[in-house]
Amino acid sequence: MRRLPLAVAGVVALGLTLATAAVSPAAPALPAAVEFSASIPADMQRDEGEPEVSVDPAGNIYTCGPSGFSNIADYAQVSRDGGDQFHLLGQAPRGQISTGEGGGDCGLASAPVKNQLGQYTWAYTGLGPLTNFSTGTADDTGKTLHGSAVSESVPGVDRQWLVFTDAKTVFLNYNQLAAGFVVQKSTDGGYSYGPRQVVATGGGRIGPMRAITTGDAKTAVVYFPYNRGNKVALAVSTDGGTTFGNCIVGDAEVSPLAGFLTADHDKAGNIFVTYAEKGGGRDVYVMPVLANKVKDCKGDAVVGTGKKILVNRGKTITTVMPWIVASGAPGRFAVAYYGTDQDGDPDKGTFKGAWYVHVGMTLDAFAANPDVMQIQASSHPTHYDSICLNGTLCAAPPEGDRTLVDYFAMDLNPADGRLNIVYNNAAKKPNELLGHVGLAVVMTQMSGPSLLGTTLTPKRARTRQVSSDPGGDALSPYGNLCAAPPQVPCPAPSTANQPAGDFADKNGNPAVEIGPEVDLKTGTPVADGGFTVTMRVKDLSQQAKLAAATSAGGSSLLYLFRWNNGYQPSGATARWSPVTGWSFAYDGYETASTESGQADPTAEKIIVYPGTNAIAGDADEDGGVIRMSVPRRFLKTLGRPDDKNRPSEVAATKGSLLTSAAAYSLVNIGPDARLQSYLYPMDNAPAMDFRVGAAAAAVQPPTVLQPGTDPTAPGGTGTDTGTIPSTGGLGAPLLALVLTAVALTLARLRRRRA
Repeated sequence: MRRLPLAVAGVVALGLTLATAAVSPAAPALPAAVEFSASIPADMQRDEGEPEVSVDPAGNIYTCGPSGFSNIADYAQVSRDGGDQFHLLGQAPRGQISTGEGGGDCGLASAPVKNQLGQYTWAYTGLGPLTNFSTGTADDTGKTLHGSAVSESVPGVDRQWLVFTDAKTVFLNYNQLAAGFVVQKSTDGGYSYGPRQVVATGGGRIGPMRAITTGDAKTAVVYFPYNRGNKVALAVSTDGGTTFGNCIVGDAEVSPLAGFLTADHDKAGNIFVTYAEKGGGRDVYVMPVLANKVKDCKGDAVVGTGKKILVNRGKTITTVMPWIVASGAPGRFAVAYYGTDQDGDPDKGTFKGAWYVHVGMTLDAFAANPDVMQIQASSHPTHYDSICLNGTLCAAPPEGDRTLVDYFAMDLNPADGRLNIVYNNAAKKPNELLGHVGLAVVMTQMSGPSLLGTTLTPKRARTRQVSSDPGGDALSPYGNLCAAPPQVPCPAPSTANQPAGDFADKNGNPAVEIGPEVDLKTGTPVADGGFTVTMRVKDLSQQAKLAAATSAGGSSLLYLFRWNNGYQPSGATARWSPVTGWSFAYDGYETASTESGQADPTAEKIIVYPGTNAIAGDADEDGGVIRMSVPRRFLKTLGRPDDKNRPSEVAATKGSLLTSAAAYSLVNIGPDARLQSYLYPMDNAPAMDFRVGAAAAAVQPPTVLQPGTDPTAPGGTGTDTGTIPSTGGLGAPLLALVLTAVALTLARLRRRRA
């Protein structure tokens, strides 16, 4: 374990050094220039718990998340530009993708080869109230989704996953409560499924399916991880999903269920399984399986290498919800997880701490002692205090907060070699019992080594004052949903670029620009001001605005500039209505339930911007420019941390960092943009972190706040590799003796704390 009492720290450090030297030299250190983008919601309004992501070979990034059984609601999005902007799938304006069941869990997958349209088919499943699954398939980047109400599954089902083995063959695995782990097969792209096959029994938690494709679906290796008590297990088919065997990867020694077990493989066919300890040291580990051992997965054989690669390190002490991606060069993998520097049981409502999204990456998993780089991917805390993983028991005091549900996900974009993370942010403040609307939020790897074996060309700085955006991508409406099989034509949506919603660079100026606050009438700077945001739109003529407003069944428009204002997001809005014209306002964090059609009036299911505080703004309709000035009095940032390293919320000053900022153009249903239900997205500019009062020319290189760092001080490098070896279970005698002594000491300390 890694949290050592001072009395033994020196002895352990010496022992670890000697043990490492006795095994072999460490793998080469990773380069330190790994950075992720600012966070951009795949949808800035809708509630989507435990989001999943799948990237097809063309680089189309699909995200999906459920919103609750009672709403029969799953939502999905697609980005066609590498994660900068997302289009809402399903029927406008709400974006529902379920045709019957749904709302409990959302599963998705993309095909590895092209379909007859030259695209990569996308499939969806949505869990109902443990009864069955809705299904869907789309062969045109999600524009027309063919949906079925049920998946032909036996009722009493939970937690489903999908994988393709060719353009049309899809496997669905899930927990059938009365039988065990079940697999069903689809041959029509994921619309309908054949008879169930019971693959494993004996309990445990089922993990996502993966497939090592060979070009022939009949010889694909289909597999998924699960647990048998404290043991990490695999179910593997080497005949294209016809038959499955079961085997043991290794022994976690404590419960591996602080999240789901997930697995992935590199291009050589080596499989890596990751888990987080629920108890013990609360660490993230990876267990490898060599490619030549995969065929031996039958008869409960042990196929793992015996190695446990420690992923988290340094000050990141408690971890949950790991998700692994390999998919590239042999021996490379990355694991995303939530991590905090606070020790304790995050299931409990009494747990206090600030959580960040982290990524652990190695370039040589098969070195005797792999070097794992820990990257703090998020520039700000993404959650505070409890993350409860006890399912429905989390609702019973003194259990904790299940707002983030059970997992988040990551995938590798094969088109550009970048990692795409989708995580959940519920705008929870420190000491609140629960979070609020859970948004599916995306971060993209901007620089550093790629799992494909290359080094990425840096895409853009995370902290900046401007955001460029190409024209022609304000597509509304984007999707259509048809309750019909794939052979029945589904009318294509009338997708078109809406110039009145199209943020675009114009005359050498960026689409979005943030500068010091100015008086919009005189152009003079405002003393102790906030900021002025300028948004450039392709066409703000009356005709263009009316066309955009009616494109998704609406009648008014909302131009939103959204950012994290301290603990929670806020927004400045420019509203246009053909009845009332233009108005400008600032809103703090506001949620709604009945406005979004929810039966439960206490539910928080959407975020709204009712126009509470008027601010200065103007719209140059001839020039296509919208400006809004946000006074300093509204602005908040993160300040010095408390004794649990949770930052305080303080008034922003000149130079304060505001995070996850982006501009959106949205269709509103009613004629009065102050009254909102579902808002339909047309366009958004790439997200950025920015500084209050800074001009574009004065932007400094981005910094990343590390756990344990004062948020008001300059940040670090974005990495923390720590000093503890990354493997366990190698059998080096001195290392084993030292770790045994440490484990006994930690056990005594934990008993004293209990």
